[in-house]
Amino acid sequence: MYMTGYNTTMLEPENRFPFWWEMSSRAHVRCWIRSEHERDFVASVRSLTFGGLVVTALTYPSLQVERTPKLIRQDDPEVFQLNLLTQGRGGIEHRDRRVTLSGGDFVLCDSSYPLQGWRSAVGSHASALLVQIPRRWLPFSGEAIDRLVGRPFSSAKGGAALLAEHLATLIARGEECADADEAALADAVMALILVACSQRAAVPAPLSPEARKRVQLKQMKRFMLQRLSDPGLSPATVAVAHGISLRQLQKSFQAEGVGVSAWIRRKRLERCRRDLADPLLADRPIHAIAARWGIVDGPHFSRLFKSAFGVTPGEYRKVVAIGPDCADIQE
Repeated sequence: MYMTGYNTTMLEPENRFPFWWEMSSRAHVRCWIRSEHERDFVASVRSLTFGGLVVTALTYPSLQVERTPKLIRQDDPEVFQLNLLTQGRGGIEHRDRRVTLSGGDFVLCDSSYPLQGWRSAVGSHASALLVQIPRRWLPFSGEAIDRLVGRPFSSAKGGAALLAEHLATLIARGEECADADEAALADAVMALILVACSQRAAVPAPLSPEARKRVQLKQMKRFMLQRLSDPGLSPATVAVAHGISLRQLQKSFQAEGVGVSAWIRRKRLERCRRDLADPLLADRPIHAIAARWGIVDGPHFSRLFKSAFGVTPGEYRKVVAIGPDCADIQE
């Protein structure tokens, strides 16, 4: 695992853009880069290299990027770049396609083809997540690749939503992982990339049975987290929504060391604990906070909370009101 990062504000204004260009060329596919903000280019990069992949988070004011045939002849690493524009606007011309991008859009680019692109800020800056992938790691047919390259798709739902969430968490916390975790982390990222791309290209995802199970588990967790406020959320509703039996669902959670009902209960209690510690919610009744997260029986909530955290909800709220140093009550 190799994490690097820098912020151009560490440099004098006249050195910021040249430094960004040089560092970007080293880390990714070589391109010509221009910007309307070259005189004072305030930007940042955080990049994680692991298991043959490079995941990068970038912020910048504006960019114009061009990968020319000459640059391709000079240096072609034969990679795909999967770009997620997380904030701002943009567009690319690539593989005879011209498309516009908005925040939340993915687009796949091929290092062996010329490209022109632009990004502009919405507010103070634009931002993006980028994954650089060896081309051979996307084992799709030529027809499927043609449906993918240069064709945007949204990160709002499906496998693309799971991928976007996973990349954001990985870039934020990847350095906490050991070198021994590299292969497993790369496998997890590639499984989600394959699912997202297969859905965009409308072809089956080329996943191993184990990878398919991991992706399905991630999908089921996301489903449940989005519905914690629903008192009717149960293992049965999760199983029906994902077209599997209750037995299959429980088996999927065996590696978690906890049953599905217990997992839902734990996540609800964590959300309640967070809200009880929020000073902006200090006037909200405890039973209303519990109901917000799907626990409608007040006395039952108090028993569950004390069992999980060692104090009642009211006691916990009083402790955290004293100060943050007193709020670290362990499970």
